[in-house]
Amino acid sequence: MALISILRLGVFGTTILFSLIVLGLGGHLVSKGELELESTKGAAGLAVATAVITLVSVPAMLIIDMIRRGAVSSLVVTELAGLGLLWVLWLATGADNVDQFNTGFPEGCDVLGRLGPRFHDLQVICRELQAVSAFGFLNWLMLVGYWSVLLVCSLIAANRGESRIWFTSVGETGFLSNGSTSQTTTSQKMEPMPSGAGYGGPQV
Repeated sequence: MALISILRLGVFGTTILFSLIVLGLGGHLVSKGELELESTKGAAGLAVATAVITLVSVPAMLIIDMIRRGAVSSLVVTELAGLGLLWVLWLATGADNVDQFNTGFPEGCDVLGRLGPRFHDLQVICRELQAVSAFGFLNWLMLVGYWSVLLVCSLIAANRGESRIWFTSVGETGFLSNGSTSQTTTSQKMEPMPSGAGYGGPQV
């Protein structure tokens, strides 16, 4: 298996896991926001929407690629477009929740714990905003890192004359594989020797 496929599987698997966590935290923030802090609903809603989009699209990329090679969803150009949208959404999710945290809890979460039990729910919301921000930025970093590697490898392949690389399945590209460039250097054909000539020169 090429390194790009291993990287892809690791990034996608971790992104799915973090998206499940964000979905749970975001859903809880939405429900708590209706009772405790109305202003958190916008940031939490974006987190839930981004997590749902990720949980629908990323597993579909993996499963369809396993079932059917060369499917449209697994082409390099499709994956670059889809993941480009996802990392923008995760960046917005992390930034929006950080902004909400700084606006709603400028003194941090520990202060609320010292104010007594009646502020416990607000402290929970504060901690969850921190967690959603962290997982949002982690997903952004992983996706933008893999997206950048895929884009650079595709551009290098295109510059080498592989014009169809954009419409090749990611699993079939052979990016970052040790044997991907060795075939071109060993494919030279041996020319036959002229008839009547041997190793000892022309025979009399």
